[in-house]
Amino acid sequence: MEIFVRANSGGTQLSKSDLLLSTLTLHWGEENAREVINKFVDELNHQLTSKNKLNKDFVMKSCLVLLDLPVAYRVSSFTKATCTLIRSSWNEIQLAIKRAVDAENAFGIDEKNLTSVNALIPIAYYLHQHPRLTLRGESASEVLNATRVRVWLISALLNGVLGGSSDSMLHKLRGCLQNHSRSNVDFPISEINKAVKEAGKKDASSVDAIEKVLSTTYVNQGACFLALSLLYDERNWHGGTIKHNIDHLFPQKDFKK
Repeated sequence: MEIFVRANSGGTQLSKSDLLLSTLTLHWGEENAREVINKFVDELNHQLTSKNKLNKDFVMKSCLVLLDLPVAYRVSSFTKATCTLIRSSWNEIQLAIKRAVDAENAFGIDEKNLTSVNALIPIAYYLHQHPRLTLRGESASEVLNATRVRVWLISALLNGVLGGSSDSMLHKLRGCLQNHSRSNVDFPISEINKAVKEAGKKDASSVDAIEKVLSTTYVNQGACFLALSLLYDERNWHGGTIKHNIDHLFPQKDFKK
């Protein structure tokens, strides 16, 4: 199948996820795994607070991470045992991913400014560990962890923490969350930033990361929105009704004369 993915240049293009879904369907049972996952992707993109642009690869990669399986997204990762485990855990996986995307939308992040879908996977993993958390409630724990997750997600997107080849970073972040969850329900933002720094990426508190935020310009509107949103403490940016836009104190045309 790996060879077929590379050689398939004619006719209908089939991605790796299409082939992996065929493997998953073999072990799914009475339902068609392709239809189930495509329907879930459609729900994430069109039926939550904001519009999103997620795909099958994101969902299937999340399955591997959430179930503590090898992170590498390849054909050999989806064995019969893996497919059976995904099927038996599907309800819990769906809920964790949906809560992560729902929280992301509440932070004002959607298809316009989510620069790395992989940045949502550690959040989904954290929520999978703590099924009662939504990051949308008003309890002290919900408010505290929503703030921590929001700040970390925005900084991870601005600094490209999970851009490019992110398997090793996902593995490190998952290990950090595993170790921390045994003793504490709170999102371990300090420990995660430490893991990011050790991996050679910019953590949120570094001087380079701060300088990058301060040097953000209007040209990159996605990054500009994320950077500006750090100025405010509100958790529910959209809430389904209020939309926030980047605006000016002075019109741009006055500076072009």
